[in-house]
Amino acid sequence: MDKLNLPLAISMLEDGHTKKSVCDAIGIRYNTKRLNKLIEDFNDRKAYIKKRHKDNAGKPLTILEKKEIIIARLTGTCVSDIAKTLYRGTQVIKDFILNSTPLDLKDTVDYCVVDEVNDKYISEEYNKDDLVYSLKYNEAALVIKEWKEKVYSIWLLRSSKFCYQPNYALADMTQLQNEFNLDIKPQTGIAARGAK
Repeated sequence: MDKLNLPLAISMLEDGHTKKSVCDAIGIRYNTKRLNKLIEDFNDRKAYIKKRHKDNAGKPLTILEKKEIIIARLTGTCVSDIAKTLYRGTQVIKDFILNSTPLDLKDTVDYCVVDEVNDKYISEEYNKDDLVYSLKYNEAALVIKEWKEKVYSIWLLRSSKFCYQPNYALADMTQLQNEFNLDIKPQTGIAARGAK
């Protein structure tokens, strides 16, 4: 249903086109019952989304929503997709990410630029299995060991590869890991241990 151009079908029907021409235009066999059902489901879904957005407007994010945002960003989901999933505006999602996490809003990686991060997320040293966020690679990682003084061997969770990063290019995710009860395993990535 998502691949069908139902707004076009609705517009064509409103403009007086025949149902047969509408079915041809959206690429389905001529079947008025099916066409009516597709349009009805489309309009119901649209109304549901509008209602959910209205219900969430002005309400603060719940703990579960915050956890979902963190997990989604750590697994590479873009902000607009997170907003659609949670029936929230993109600005609400962006504000939470920027003000409450060391995560980045970028969906791309720039190996030459390491963004600055809030000082509360910087640590002078890390231990084995600490959850960090690589500002260079824009993804979560686990610390393997200290390779040289304040340079760490890390395992990138989404890319599944090793790399080396200085401590200033890593953001400490331990606080978020504990606050949102995140269970981190190199083989399986990021999962929630259960709702708080």
